[in-house]
Amino acid sequence: HRGLTRVWYAADELLHFQVSCLKTESISQLPGRLRKMALYAALEALFVRGLDGAIGVNPTDTRLLKHIAGARNTTTLRNGVDLDYFSADFSNDSPKTGADRHPRSLVFWGRMDFEPNIDAVTWFAKNVWPRVRAEHPDATFEIAGKNPTPAVSALQRNVGITVLGGVPDLRPIARRAALTIL
Repeated sequence: HRGLTRVWYAADELLHFQVSCLKTESISQLPGRLRKMALYAALEALFVRGLDGAIGVNPTDTRLLKHIAGARNTTTLRNGVDLDYFSADFSNDSPKTGADRHPRSLVFWGRMDFEPNIDAVTWFAKNVWPRVRAEHPDATFEIAGKNPTPAVSALQRNVGITVLGGVPDLRPIARRAALTIL
């Protein structure tokens, strides 16, 4: 439509995630990672070609949008949180929520079909969770987020890990956890 400004809000820019993986992966994974980087760079370049601008959530993402994807106009707009709605004030919680609080409970939330989130929870479950459970056998880890992939759902095979999937309200889940993994 003529006269319509078209801007992409590139929350969690995927090329940046691919680059960050290079630091931790073995050399055998390099060809696959480079293919993904090339694919995402090409897709972003094709996508932004018809746009008036792009918004990154941090300066690195914004630079990638400009210099790799070729966005004409870029700016950074960091993610925000409604501090009143997501208050840490527990005074209005139901007695059940307070009773559910566990001193050794952990939670992760995010879209569970998004590669950086899948990478985060599977890495945590493989590299950290066994040590947590060895030290604290009663520890629990809940993963909340819509569209869990088979890899994420399989994490429930680990003792103490529960994949909740999409939840109508994250606040009670977040409040009952002792730690948040992000």
